[in-house]
Parts: sequence; C-alpha cells; structure tokens
Amino acid sequence: MESVDEKAKWSFLLRGLRKHFPASHPVDVRRCCIKECFGVVRFHDDKFYVRICNTMLSFYQRDALVHEWAHVIADDWMGEDEGKHHSKAWGIAYATIYSSWLADFKEKTK
Repeated sequence: MESVDEKAKWSFLLRGLRKHFPASHPVDVRRCCIKECFGVVRFHDDKFYVRICNTMLSFYQRDALVHEWAHVIADDWMGEDEGKHHSKAWGIAYATIYSSWLADFKEKTK
C-alpha cells in the first residue's frame, strides 16, 4: 500500500505538470494495472487518457508520468502512426519536463 507521503508526491507532481506544462486538451490520469508496459497515452473524444502501471514502485510511477506527459504536450501520443512515438518533439518535451521536475520539484518528489 502506498504511504501518505508517496500519495502527496504523486499529487504534487501532477499539479506541477498541469500548471507548468498544460495540455491542449483535458487530461485524465489514472494509476491502474497495465500489462506489458509502464504507461500509455490515448486520445479520444477530445481528451487525453494517461494510464500508469500501479504495480511499479512509486518513484517509477512518477517517472512514467513524466514520460507520458511529454507525449501529451508533444502531441505525439501513441495513435495510428506509432513510428513517431518517441519523436524529436517528444525528446525535447521530455528533457524540458524532466529538467524542470528535478529543479523545481526536487525537494517535494524525490
């Protein structure tokens, strides 16, 4: 079971992502049982759906959230064309978010 401190770290990170890296559409984020991957983004009915595997350790869940959020803001979430799944735009978005997380959120999420 996740500790209160780990839940607070997750919430703080999610609020920080929404504030500092807003998406072009609403984003529904949930932790759930996912097989064969750590996280996934889907876009349906003008909304992003981010799912993070809840069987990983809490830090890895937060790391996966940063990874998937980069897909959201880079607009290259997995869709029909998986060839652009980790595009240059995604790499730039991921690096920008991750650097901000380490600098701005470090004390609260690590």
